[in-house]
Amino acid sequence: MFDGITGKILTVKAPLIKESFSQTEKAVLDFLNERDPISNHRFRELVWTKSFDEYLKFIESNIPSLLLQMTTRCNLNCDYCVYSGNYAHMESHGSKDMPFETVIKSIDFFVEHNKSCKDAEISFYGGETLLCFREIQRAVVYAREKFTDKKPIFRVTTNGVLLNCDVADWLNANKDVITTVTLNGPYQDIHRKTASGEGSLTHIMANLRSIRSKYPELWNERIHFIANITKVSELEALRSFYTNEVGKSPSIITHIRGQDGNDFIQDMICDEDYDREKERFSIEYCESGDAFLNAYFGISVNAVENRLIKDNDGIGIIGSCLPFTEKLYVHADGRFGICETSCDKMIVGDLQNGFDLDMLESIYNKAYALFNASCRECWAKNLCTVCFKDVLDTDGSFLNEIPPPFCRSSRKYALEQLKIYCTLKKKEAQSK
Repeated sequence: MFDGITGKILTVKAPLIKESFSQTEKAVLDFLNERDPISNHRFRELVWTKSFDEYLKFIESNIPSLLLQMTTRCNLNCDYCVYSGNYAHMESHGSKDMPFETVIKSIDFFVEHNKSCKDAEISFYGGETLLCFREIQRAVVYAREKFTDKKPIFRVTTNGVLLNCDVADWLNANKDVITTVTLNGPYQDIHRKTASGEGSLTHIMANLRSIRSKYPELWNERIHFIANITKVSELEALRSFYTNEVGKSPSIITHIRGQDGNDFIQDMICDEDYDREKERFSIEYCESGDAFLNAYFGISVNAVENRLIKDNDGIGIIGSCLPFTEKLYVHADGRFGICETSCDKMIVGDLQNGFDLDMLESIYNKAYALFNASCRECWAKNLCTVCFKDVLDTDGSFLNEIPPPFCRSSRKYALEQLKIYCTLKKKEAQSK
């Protein structure tokens, strides 16, 4: 039994189990209310973890990471990319590269606003990041010089087309740089094509085999993978590909995003066998702990493991992250966005003027009002993945309500998370 307000999971013992679910549910609730009252009402209020003044003080020196949009160009034409033109909230790929002067200013700004953090991370993003490889090399050298009290970690996100010998040599020599490649295996050439419509898999795999052969330590430790799927049934062929062709599992497997996607995207992700296939793979995952399936299920299991557990004081915590609390996202032109997946039209500052405090206060208050109006009665509130990308309109303004289809999907996902988590916990207890 999951208590949506306190976050507690309670085990039902045999004496309370009746012939029907409704009878069992009533017996459990009666038992709990008699002995240890539980939360059977909505939250009185949802609050941010920090007051607005505390939030402003936090982002002055506690921003943990910097994400630079090095270019809006790309050498692939992936039909499900958020910059493909198939999503209403994001601008399409363009032709702008981040000037190196903007890179320098971004790093300088980040250094000043990272001072209270133990660690620092700088990520290079696109478009296709490696189209600006020389600028990335220069940026890494500059950032190392600017951080005198800590050693930053660097991350490069790429489609793998430009992972040539020169890039591989540099990655091998720079052990503080981690590379993440998006690789969809047997489904790669369906969705991730060149501008001329050709498949990309053969070329990318040649690059990866070269790295694996020449630099095994780099391959094993600092080359990571993300895989995207449109349907759960694709997991089987994807697992075979990663097992036989790549030799290791991806770090994460994600579904193609549907929110704000056009009819083409909605048709792509339509999955009539979702429930049956998800159940089949979840049973296998719980029984085997398969490393590949962990890339698909592991994040959701960890989310339940690390869920907020609190007393029943009627106060809930807004789980979405406020701008800059997790990263500073800088567009190629030097403007600050909320993040790389939120509406491009929501701008919260720039390198010349710093944070837009009026915009930040507006976001703080409008999100507070929206979440309190929409989420206080939802049992899945503390497991929900809702964030700004889900509540912004195509012009960057806040929606009047969280879209009901998102809420239904989120509750369904939360229930799946809880079932898998409790199954794993039961198995763990039985093995002791």
